[in-house]
Amino acid sequence: MSEHDPAIQGWQPLPTVHPDALTEARLQLHWASQVLASIGYSHLERADDDSQSNMGWVDGMQLLAGRYLDDEPTGFGALVPAALKLGFHEPGGEELVGIDLQGATLDQAYEAMEQAIAERRNQPKQTLERPRYDLPDHPVAAAGTFGDVPEAALKALHAWFHDANLVMRDLRARTAGATLPRVWPHHFDMGMLISLEEHGNPQQGRSIGLGLSPGDDSDPAPYWYVAPYPTPDVEGGAPEPAIGEWTTQGFVGMKLDAATAIGDGSGPGQEARAREFVDDAVAVCRRLLDA
Repeated sequence: MSEHDPAIQGWQPLPTVHPDALTEARLQLHWASQVLASIGYSHLERADDDSQSNMGWVDGMQLLAGRYLDDEPTGFGALVPAALKLGFHEPGGEELVGIDLQGATLDQAYEAMEQAIAERRNQPKQTLERPRYDLPDHPVAAAGTFGDVPEAALKALHAWFHDANLVMRDLRARTAGATLPRVWPHHFDMGMLISLEEHGNPQQGRSIGLGLSPGDDSDPAPYWYVAPYPTPDVEGGAPEPAIGEWTTQGFVGMKLDAATAIGDGSGPGQEARAREFVDDAVAVCRRLLDA
């Protein structure tokens, strides 16, 4: 299985869900994703940009896939947001071990993944090194159990990740200097970077960062973002995107909030708005950065 060449699926309509329910679902999924990040920390060489711990969306399997183990027999950890479930899979995609998080603690989730890797490699169980990101507080971080999350909220975040990958994957296919869309375990956003420099480190020089936040302290609902680097002074005025608006709350960039993105609930309308926002905001960034 290639996580970058899946059986492509179309847009999944985004429902309106109460912000409190979305926040609870997001926090539990964020903490669950640390188990996948720990596999990268424990079994892969550290990357300067911490990319050994990130995840990618696999359309054909409808899950977030972590990085592959570095040695044979290999495999990868996965998280299914809609089901609040972890798993360990062989490279072809077959699930070798499923880890239902309903009623489980974070320690139990780590132990189950450690056991799955040990069985895959026929080796003694190895303790996974846990990431030390500064995550939002939640009872699961202190021996609380996963679960008691409205199913609608989990399914909604599942759809947001799926649709974001769809839009960003298509943007990458037609944009020079664009990276793959990846979910980063420290913020739990799906992001990508467009380097505007022909040579040199893509993490330096002019660039455009864009992605989908499933929600954060500044906004409990998911939102799209596009931000230029270096950060421009927008207080004196900046070109406005055709849809969405500039924000300085948490970051300086353009934002398409959930209410605008969801609209009347029509899937085709949602997809059109997301694509229009991303394309136009990227164009605005290029003008600002003279690229």
